[in-house]
Amino acid sequence: MPPKKFFKGITFALSGKLAQTQKAYEELIRRHGGEVSSTVTTSVQFLVSTDEDVKANSHKVALAKGRGTPIVQEGFLGCCIAAKSLLDHCTFLIKASDPAKKREAAKASASPAKKARIAKDEAEPTGSSATASTSVAYATTEAPVIAKSGLGGKAAVVQEQAKKGLMMKGTLTWDVELVLNDPAKGTDKYYNMQLLASTDGSEFWAVQHWGWTGLDGRVHVDGPFKELHAAKAVFRRKYRQKTGNVWGQLGMTFEEMPGKYRLVSLEPSGSGHAKGRWQFYMHNAIDGKEVGWYDYDAAAAARLEKYWRQFCDHPDLKLGVRVIHSDYFAYEINFNELWQTNIKTGTRRAIRRFADGEVPLDTPPHRIPEPAAPAKPP
Repeated sequence: MPPKKFFKGITFALSGKLAQTQKAYEELIRRHGGEVSSTVTTSVQFLVSTDEDVKANSHKVALAKGRGTPIVQEGFLGCCIAAKSLLDHCTFLIKASDPAKKREAAKASASPAKKARIAKDEAEPTGSSATASTSVAYATTEAPVIAKSGLGGKAAVVQEQAKKGLMMKGTLTWDVELVLNDPAKGTDKYYNMQLLASTDGSEFWAVQHWGWTGLDGRVHVDGPFKELHAAKAVFRRKYRQKTGNVWGQLGMTFEEMPGKYRLVSLEPSGSGHAKGRWQFYMHNAIDGKEVGWYDYDAAAAARLEKYWRQFCDHPDLKLGVRVIHSDYFAYEINFNELWQTNIKTGTRRAIRRFADGEVPLDTPPHRIPEPAAPAKPP
């Protein structure tokens, strides 16, 4: 007798170190009529995971939390199969710890000095908008929500009108891009933060997204919170930890701290740069490519354009040399000299940028850069 299809119409996602292999669970689910998704989309009804994975807030867990998808123990599958029917999943829910309660417990057990530091990090700074609850007015922007948060379409970036005294006013957008760049050490990382409000204004999140420049990185979502000030406290604390600065003070200059991230403004620079195209020059025939100029693929070109604009718009940050990672290699991009270096092999190639729509010449670059010393094996 064929097995009953009690999982028909239900899509699962799997996450964490399960007792059986994911392939085995996929076969069980499909045998009983269900489907399996490689990630947590809007069509997923359940995420099967573990206590450890939920505690670590893995990418799939963060997505499930953001979408409100139930996270269940793997025993849910076994019990349904044993009962030959779809059981009530509530018994098998893995409940994440309340971040607000966890922080309050940490505060209670902290030393007096640490309590003072926590209070300083989370306090509403002078000159910011004094938002103490959801009843205080705020707005949201159309700035893109961090995609890996899983909250796109459900939430938007918070924006407020801030003032200091009678004369100083400004707009505070809770959307931050930070960079830690030290090419001499091969270090180039990003750390992005957003404060989000649900479209109906009932929930709030603090999102952090970080990684090596050029890679997708990881994401962590704190929330949902019922009170805006609770999400703000998380945002401020993370910002101070990463930069050494206080977030949200009007009239204050960002102060760079050794070993800390630096702030990259997300506001339009008004520099007037037209959208550009990027090419690299093959000065030696290799991999079936003849000598000549070649376009970067679309994703790589978009990244180069972003980092080029950061270089042009923020000369004070000295971002003329970037270390950009791909799945296979890391490249040092020198915007001052317009060349790229494969850090592993030392191969160095000329690069160029020209306005989109412009027809560039096919002539070689004015000089072919000398190769660099390849990186030493670890």
